[in-house]
Amino acid sequence: MLQSLSDPLFAVPFLSALGGGLLGVAVGTGYGWLFRRRAESRTERLSARVGGVGLAGIGVASVAFGFDYAGTQARLLDRTGVEPSVLGRIGRSFPWDVAAAAVGVGALVCVFVAMGLSIHAKRSTADAEN
Repeated sequence: MLQSLSDPLFAVPFLSALGGGLLGVAVGTGYGWLFRRRAESRTERLSARVGGVGLAGIGVASVAFGFDYAGTQARLLDRTGVEPSVLGRIGRSFPWDVAAAAVGVGALVCVFVAMGLSIHAKRSTADAEN
């Protein structure tokens, strides 16, 4: 079967996107939790939360790109008359490319907002010490 996890031409890209995405969600969650606990000011805590959401969002976008890949492969199989796998049917049932792009843009905005908040918090702390 062309769309099987035993076929490396399908499994490697799909599992790379899925695994990388789940790793991104784990890193984002850990980042938000760890740095929020270490933060001294309210702005630093907010920066850690927004940064964690941004990193986790990049992971979710990667998972969505994996399902978009599965849906693309399923559409190609439809043209040949072969029934796609469950992953392919999930991939073709939703516009994953639009979802991935929307979540990815939102995640990048969160990351840049977190960087701005972090810079603001550091400058505020430096100004208060002087």
